[in-house]
Amino acid sequence: MRKKWQIAKKISSDFISKFPEINPIILQLLHSRGITEQKKIDEFLNPDYEKLHSPFLFSDIKKIAARIKEAVKKKEKIFVYGDYDADGVTASALLISCLKKINAHCDIYIPHRENEGYGLNNKAIENIADKGAKLIITVDCGISNFQEVEFAKSLGIEIIITDHHVPPKKLPKCLILNPQADKKYPFKELAGVGVAFKLAQILLKELAEEKNFSAIAFEKWLLDLAAIGTIADCVPLLEENRVIVKYGLIVLNKTKREGLKTLIKKASINRDALDSYNVAFQLSPRINAAGRMNHADAAYKLLMSKSAEKVKNLADELNNTNSDRQKLTDRITKEIISEIGGKLSEKAIIFLKDDCLIGILGLIAGKITSLYNRPSLILTEKNGKITGSGRSIPEFNLIENLEKIKNLFSHFGGHSQACGFTLKDKKLFFEFQEKFLDLVNEKLKNNDLLPVINIAAEIKLTQITWQMFDELNKFKPFGQGNPQPIFLTRNLKVLSSKEVGQNGNHLKIFVNSCHNDAANCNLDCIGFGMAKNWRGQVKAGSFIDLAYNIDENRWNGNRELQLKVVDLRIIS
Repeated sequence: MRKKWQIAKKISSDFISKFPEINPIILQLLHSRGITEQKKIDEFLNPDYEKLHSPFLFSDIKKIAARIKEAVKKKEKIFVYGDYDADGVTASALLISCLKKINAHCDIYIPHRENEGYGLNNKAIENIADKGAKLIITVDCGISNFQEVEFAKSLGIEIIITDHHVPPKKLPKCLILNPQADKKYPFKELAGVGVAFKLAQILLKELAEEKNFSAIAFEKWLLDLAAIGTIADCVPLLEENRVIVKYGLIVLNKTKREGLKTLIKKASINRDALDSYNVAFQLSPRINAAGRMNHADAAYKLLMSKSAEKVKNLADELNNTNSDRQKLTDRITKEIISEIGGKLSEKAIIFLKDDCLIGILGLIAGKITSLYNRPSLILTEKNGKITGSGRSIPEFNLIENLEKIKNLFSHFGGHSQACGFTLKDKKLFFEFQEKFLDLVNEKLKNNDLLPVINIAAEIKLTQITWQMFDELNKFKPFGQGNPQPIFLTRNLKVLSSKEVGQNGNHLKIFVNSCHNDAANCNLDCIGFGMAKNWRGQVKAGSFIDLAYNIDENRWNGNRELQLKVVDLRIIS
């Protein structure tokens, strides 16, 4: 599918003159992120751990800390109730690590995605009550579980909810830690693990002296988990999340957790140079695979175990499970694409797939959305219930629109770009399909739904220097809300073109800028996975417009600047 190139509006000469010491290209990138004041520029380019918001800004935090401290003092049984994705599992491991450090009598409960579904459920609460619990602390879930909280209270169990999802109008009647539901807390985009980390900060600080350990030292060693969960949940890597991930990656490269060290090795990641890409595309999928295919307990145990033999077996299990997950997801995605065909009459895709694992519905929806650039909902029927997961495009907010038809759901939740839901009755499927399509078609009626590549700036090849590359590296960690910049250079001459890689999947081209630069400049370019689409079209003597990331290629102790192709257009 042809993509639209949307080039960011050039910054004004007045803005450039305001910051004469900063490269105008770097200024352009900062401006496009809404960073236009000196204080904000300094905070972005030099994230400072000491500038994290105080957890005391949460409205209920003192009451929550007091209740947990009381439970520790009385040796009450505390259960952490987690979610089964990478955010929920890392949040569970983080909070349990903190509670054990302050000598809490604690245990973990993570529901089975396929059998129990998302969030609190009454059967699990009964199970926890039978084990003598007096307090449940949720992580990455619970904000929509009004009835379940009331049920827990009827059994004599108090609930503390820590969550980050969009809150419903009717909040559970209990203590809540959720930036989205708290008017006082200034940053709303924390992941579930980020909220758990804020709670850990308070507990460690208030009980460290009593328990005789360094709060700040232990707190920082939790950042490896905080970074993984934050990256995995695709929250914006800006402001507080940027600080958590920046320092969390430093800790992750030195992690003491045997399970993470083994998983990093199993994923063939260079532990000395692990970055947000490695977390997003290599570590997180393996952690997520446990809850998608079987039970998230395997991922949780990997993060918590200190036994070298046990973590090796668990890492092997997660690696194999992730491989199975990839194969199954790819197979079902291809089947759905084949059934959809080339005809797309609607501005959204709703597909009911028989007997599909609930854990991979969101992955399939993401692939379909990526391919067709429109909101996609993939549903399946299990045990007489229809459950679905959705992914969207920036122009359509899923959770806002599901709220308009919430009478059709027994459960639903999520974010603007990702959601999960269960219909009250399978007979409601066609009504749901009709109403959702109406909402999408109305909202996107003037949208051509061509995928967009956001170009940060149009530049010349001669502007690409090692100094500029080093300045771009200050924008790391890249991720949601802070993507790796894409640049555009027009009218480049292709000097050579060849297919490379084990199966010839990648396109390697060598370009020359003689037609648009006063000085001649040649650079290598690599288009990963692009050989098939451009076979026989990009050849020596062609002229192209190129959209790319600026990268480096390391080999045999050498390093050279390289352009990573995002898209290209053949001029002649």
